[in-house]
Amino acid sequence: MIESIVVREPSEQEFLDLARFSYENFILGMAKSSGQSAEELRKQMGGPPILRSEADHWLMVTQNNKKVGFVWFQLNNDNKSAFGMDIFLEPEFRNQGIGRHVLNLCAQRLAELGIKTAKICVFEDNAIARSLYKSLGFETESFDEARRQFTLSMDLKV
Repeated sequence: MIESIVVREPSEQEFLDLARFSYENFILGMAKSSGQSAEELRKQMGGPPILRSEADHWLMVTQNNKKVGFVWFQLNNDNKSAFGMDIFLEPEFRNQGIGRHVLNLCAQRLAELGIKTAKICVFEDNAIARSLYKSLGFETESFDEARRQFTLSMDLKV
C-alpha cells in the first residue's frame, strides 16, 4: 500500500490546521518529557505558526485522499542543512513502513534542493522513532537533559 502514499503541499487551510496540531502536540510531548506544565510551555512558546516563511516546508501525507500525517522542515541555505521541525503519522498508519517511505522521500527532496545535512530532535521516550531514525542513518549529535531530547543528524547524498 506504500505505492498509494502521496506527499504534497498542503492548502492554506490545511497548513493552518497542521500548524495548530503540531504546536499542541509538541507542547504535550514537551510537558510529558520535561515535567513542565503544558500551560507554562504555552506561555513560553507563544502560539502556533500562522504564516509560512520561505524556509518552512510543510508536506501533507495522504493515502487515497485520507490524511495520513505530515512533515514540517526548515531549510538553512547558508549551511546547506535542514531541520525536521515535526514528523507525524496518525496512529493507525504507524508500523507499516510509511514513516520510512516518507522520510526517504523527504531526504531525496532535500538532496535535490542541495541540502547536505538533515537534523531532527526526538524525545527520549520515543524509542520507536529513535530506532527508525537510526536505521535510516541518523546519528546522535547531542542530548538535552532538561528537555530529555536527542538531536540527531544525517549526511544526505547530494
